[in-house]
Amino acid sequence: MNLVRDYRSHTQVVELANRLLEARRPGKDSTEFSWAPPLRLVSQRGAGVECEWFEYADDEAQAQGIAEDILDLMNKDGLPASEIAVLFRTNAQSAVIESALSAAGVPYQLRGAEQFFERPEVKQAVLALRGSAKGTDGSEHAPSLVRDVLSSLGYSEKAPTSGVRCGRSGSRWRRWCLWLMLYTPSAKSRLLHKHPLSRGCLR
Repeated sequence: MNLVRDYRSHTQVVELANRLLEARRPGKDSTEFSWAPPLRLVSQRGAGVECEWFEYADDEAQAQGIAEDILDLMNKDGLPASEIAVLFRTNAQSAVIESALSAAGVPYQLRGAEQFFERPEVKQAVLALRGSAKGTDGSEHAPSLVRDVLSSLGYSEKAPTSGVRCGRSGSRWRRWCLWLMLYTPSAKSRLLHKHPLSRGCLR
């Protein structure tokens, strides 16, 4: 018996999922026992809105695009914020999206996880940064100031080499990920690609 009925999504979403599944190919080490042809799902909800594809240069551009689209839905189409959702795979991706929504004045609630800027380690770092900023005359280079403050709290821009042993939730990985989010937002996507373990370290 094959379980192929999808009761949650409209036809367009299910058909897109089917196309993605059909494009999958077994790996070189796959066997007939570890690989099976994908099922073809069938929507039980009927037709809905057509799916759209968007491509962005980096995470920051994507987050800004999301915020702008939400503003259009709210201001031009009259859709309430409570009817709009942004889905992402890991909690580590929430920070850049939260920042973009806040900058655009879009109200939001984060479900299933603590908001990035509400996490204790983030609050500690932000307070330290604010205190340090008040004590400067504005002549110091901002990135250098941020680096010095975060370093004094034990954060490092160098990824831990013992990440496999300590796990994604290990304190050393959490400190490195926080550095990544607060100090190097433009380099975040490149470093996440280079160090895949960091993707889940802020869960």
